Amino acid sequence: MARHTPEVHQKVKRSVVGIAGLGGLGSNIAIALACVGMGTLILVDFDVVEPSNLNRQQYFIQQIGMTKVEALQENISPINPSIRILSYREKLDRNNVARIFKEADVVVEAFDRADEKAMLINTVSEKMPDKYLVAASGVAGYGDHNEIKTVRFSAYSILLLAICHLLNYYSSLTKAISSQSGNLTHLRQSVQILWGSTALSTFVKPSLSKNSDS
Repeated sequence: MARHTPEVHQKVKRSVVGIAGLGGLGSNIAIALACVGMGTLILVDFDVVEPSNLNRQQYFIQQIGMTKVEALQENISPINPSIRILSYREKLDRNNVARIFKEADVVVEAFDRADEKAMLINTVSEKMPDKYLVAASGVAGYGDHNEIKTVRFSAYSILLLAICHLLNYYSSLTKAISSQSGNLTHLRQSVQILWGSTALSTFVKPSLSKNSDS
């Protein structure tokens, strides 16, 4: 049964999407893609369904204790019986990401933990640069959502902020090396080569002079 115009339907049906993590983000993404008519889903999660999951994740009370990959596959089947599902009850790491997502056109990062997010993003970027990667911002257990603030910066403000961070880093590096060798001229030359900017010495010259005197 076509859920779209013929051209769109064929593209969606041929597509393969891998989802890393089947919690509040991943389970809802999987259900939405099943409704769209996705051809193949790769579902990956090592966890089981718990009572605390039911307020936001796509599982039912009778599925408590089931593996998330099994329960989600069960829930997707009535929505889209023709969908192909590859499920892996594994904890993703740098050694198995490429194997598990080798068929995927798109990899969706739906982890809770920041370190796992970084691992997946880095691994996909390094080992599978041809894959499209969709990364989410959800991080479970890190404070009150109401504390998240959105701030708009102008391009000028961002530039000033970047310069300040650069100067602070350079100043700290200067002090550390100055205390050991005092070879500030060599340090300045090295940093200028590293960043490719002769203008950098103009910004840091006052701090270098101050450090040299001390």
